[in-house]
Amino acid sequence: MKALSLGLVLLLVLMAGSAGAGAIAANPGARTAAQAPAIVTVPSVTGVSSTDAKNIIVRAGLSYQMAGFVQAGKADQDGKVASQNPAAGAKVAAKSVISCKVYRAAQKMAADEARVKTLPRILK
Repeated sequence: MKALSLGLVLLLVLMAGSAGAGAIAANPGARTAAQAPAIVTVPSVTGVSSTDAKNIIVRAGLSYQMAGFVQAGKADQDGKVASQNPAAGAKVAAKSVISCKVYRAAQKMAADEARVKTLPRILK
């Protein structure tokens, strides 16, 4: 009797497993909860240093991208994040790219522009 009960339990487990596999096979695009992409809330990094911003974004499970510079209006803004996209609080898929524009002092921007203008002459 004990062997018969164990056999029935095993049969039920096998049938339940194959029914689930059939449902997935019938709809290959279906995802289980474990397979769904993780959703992450974008942290606020505006006003922090670009190095700290990168660390905060990566720790949140996202990717950091420097999207360029914005001229700083004040000396203490140099090197800090001016803006981010997507905005803080947005819900995005894990590993999404967060683009940041960083403040740059006017003198540094002028020096960078001068280097960029001379680069084509150097490459010739």
